[in-house]
Amino acid sequence: MDINSERYRFFGDLRFFIATALQIFGFGRTKYPGRLRYRAVKNEESLPDTYHDAFSSTVATAKPICACLEEEQDSRNAEKWLEMQGSFYMFWGMNTSHAAADAHIAPTADISDGFFHLMLVSGARYSRFQLARLMMGIEDGSHLDLDRVQLIRTRAFTIRASNANDLICVDGELFPGPEIKVEVHRGLGRVLCLPARKDK
Repeated sequence: MDINSERYRFFGDLRFFIATALQIFGFGRTKYPGRLRYRAVKNEESLPDTYHDAFSSTVATAKPICACLEEEQDSRNAEKWLEMQGSFYMFWGMNTSHAAADAHIAPTADISDGFFHLMLVSGARYSRFQLARLMMGIEDGSHLDLDRVQLIRTRAFTIRASNANDLICVDGELFPGPEIKVEVHRGLGRVLCLPARKDK
């Protein structure tokens, strides 16, 4: 939706409403065939260790160690990875609860928990009524109660488009596909900010 609304950027935040309305009335792509693989996480699984606790800070590397993605290549870890194949109507990979102030995509997500939350809508098409409910529900998180909407918690995932010419969007930026591999590292980066103001 973000990319589809770029041509209406001069309308400000209203551009998302315009893009949604056009999608509801049939102007827009509604089928994204591909494959999603993700590392399974149990509901009771505790938070992963922080990156610096898991890997000694004395080991100098040019880029973070992606242990989860490396284990995907080992056939002995096959049961840890699940796969979904087919068409998707919508896909969001989130490590925060909101994509915008009025887009509550993954209500249970926490930026510091070391997990990604994948919100996806399976199937090739959505009816206009279903799409309207989906878009309105995103504002308060009630979209997760709708049919075909899933929220998956994981530490790493791979998504591959069936069409090699498809583009992938990351935080509003396009780059050539057809595949992207993602792993989240808990506590790898630190954000410094002022303490929250206490109301008197």
